[in-house]
Amino acid sequence: MDRDRRRLLAGVGVGAVGGLAGCTSSNSSDDSGNATTTTAANSTQKKTPDSDRVVTGSELDEYEPVSFTMQSYTKSLLPQRYEWTQLFHDQWVNKLGVEAEVQIGQVGQIFDNWVNVDYDVNMAGWSGKPSRIDPNTFLSAFHTDGGLYTPNYSNPEYDELVEQSQRETDREARKELVLEAQRILAEDVPVVFLFANDALAATNTANWSNYTSQIGDQNYVHVWNLQSMEPQGDLPAIKAGTLFPATLNPMAPTKSADLMGLKMVYDRLVRLGPNGEPQPWAATEWTAPEPDTFDVTLREDMTWHDGEDVTPEDVVFTIEFLQEWGVPYMQSFYDPIESVEVVDDNVVRFTLESASASFTGVNLALLFILPKHVWDGLPEEEGLEHPKNYSDTQYVGSGPFTVNTFEESNRVVFDVYDDHFADFNIDSFIWKKYGGKTQALSTVEKGDASWVVNIQPGQFERAQQNQSVEANGVSQHGWKAIYMNNNRRPFDDKTFRKAVAHATDKERVIKLVYSGRADSIEGPIPPANEFWHNPDLPSYTGGEEKARTMLFEAGYRWNEDGTLLMPKE
Repeated sequence: MDRDRRRLLAGVGVGAVGGLAGCTSSNSSDDSGNATTTTAANSTQKKTPDSDRVVTGSELDEYEPVSFTMQSYTKSLLPQRYEWTQLFHDQWVNKLGVEAEVQIGQVGQIFDNWVNVDYDVNMAGWSGKPSRIDPNTFLSAFHTDGGLYTPNYSNPEYDELVEQSQRETDREARKELVLEAQRILAEDVPVVFLFANDALAATNTANWSNYTSQIGDQNYVHVWNLQSMEPQGDLPAIKAGTLFPATLNPMAPTKSADLMGLKMVYDRLVRLGPNGEPQPWAATEWTAPEPDTFDVTLREDMTWHDGEDVTPEDVVFTIEFLQEWGVPYMQSFYDPIESVEVVDDNVVRFTLESASASFTGVNLALLFILPKHVWDGLPEEEGLEHPKNYSDTQYVGSGPFTVNTFEESNRVVFDVYDDHFADFNIDSFIWKKYGGKTQALSTVEKGDASWVVNIQPGQFERAQQNQSVEANGVSQHGWKAIYMNNNRRPFDDKTFRKAVAHATDKERVIKLVYSGRADSIEGPIPPANEFWHNPDLPSYTGGEEKARTMLFEAGYRWNEDGTLLMPKE
């Protein structure tokens, strides 16, 4: 057993950070993942620098240590990310001599810091939602005006390629633009792209049958699975896991779990099928009379949960309401819409600011329909600063489920809406939150829950041994990366970003943390997304010596203790 593996096995809980990463911990965490812990780099050994790269005496006045904080999540919440955070921290300290501190924080705190780019380094991940098979979301995340999560990276050439790819409706021509955009990103290294780990899930097959898996890392949290599932008895469909919606207010989502809950209650015009392709849902068909114009035919005889009819005017109201009030998490989906109007009995026309190759498979698949008779004028009537503050206990949607019970941070019970056009073999769907994946998997093994997703490799192997459980593992298109704030020193220096990429041993972490169940990546479109993936990107595998040589040639030096120094501004 090698040294890194022993250190991984020694890490039990946040209090064991010292055993895992050669650090000392100031706090411990409970199983909820809500503790805040800071671990300082005080015992990870730095390399002895070559003498010709060392500065001493008065020369030191011209330099300052390369020092920063690396933010990540608690072990109980995201154990694998916690582990690879510590390992990459050790690699950077040991190989480069940086002074780095790991800050383990609450999920809301670390996530918000990522959104607001309030970090030096943030250990981030993008989930493999079906809508992200289209390259637009991942490429737009690095556009100068890309909205959420952009790490203060800006390249006009890249921006133009992304904009062209969004307008280009010829698939092969668009592919060339997408491939070139990936090449520029790989050359600029705004983040260190790490890996796309396999989507690992377990389903109980003793009490339920006929599951339908969907592409992505939330393989069973979708209506196609809930439609096909057949209980072997009177049990409802039950999702077990650590992910849970913080809100079911459609004007207040801030993360993917919120959208997963909302899509049960509020219909979308388009649903992405198991293979990620757009399927009719609240809309029966759509056409594009012009590259920037989409005519969408609304399904007839749809009703809201309070019995009122769903009308084309509700669709128009929804877009205008979103644009008036703003929902940052949804902004990129409604912003491109210049106008929306009813042009026929049941036809709504969307006119876009420019042609869009992804409007149907992304925008229409992610925008909810809101009931005008509920939300129109509601902020004024309720005296709300923003409709996100509405304490909605009715949850009037038109979706396949109504909300029976919503216990925040614990459990939500959805009942099948009998007047919906979709048919189900179940009467209800329960989403339960557990403190950890081990506990969630145990409920699946015992038959107290239907499925759990995003389990760890060891848990996956355990599930494979249980005759009542089916373990499913597939390559997926979501990915992980080390986000670096490109506006802060030293990450505003592309040479430094390239050097840390060379010093980041991804393959070792894939072996230790994921048991080999992950693909190493150099860009935001992983190999699983085969059509859009660029397999010819530059690879940063030069290792420690390549990284140190690059830094030295760029003007960096070391002190006698092995600490990396950068010239003062």
